[in-house]
Amino acid sequence: KIEKEASLCDTILSELISEKSRELANIIVVTRGDKSTILASSGKVIFGEVEKITPKNTIGCGDAFNGGFLYEFSKSNDVEKSLKMGTYAASRNAENIAPGSIL
Repeated sequence: KIEKEASLCDTILSELISEKSRELANIIVVTRGDKSTILASSGKVIFGEVEKITPKNTIGCGDAFNGGFLYEFSKSNDVEKSLKMGTYAASRNAENIAPGSIL
């Protein structure tokens, strides 16, 4: 039952951000920790899988995601590649005890 409820929440959330991104003609990203990231770009929804890691510290993961996403998007203008880069940066951040130490 919990899985069906989670799936219903995913469906509702993805529909809402799809509608809003279509209305605004922009990109909306919802990161959800260890759950898939939901992205809507001008109405098109993409679910980004998260890496299975053992986090040491999650402080700054949202900032790391945003930095990775925007870095890739500024180079490629590709939301799928940008979603992967944001996820990569957030995952590397979470693997380190000190926030912002992804190198």
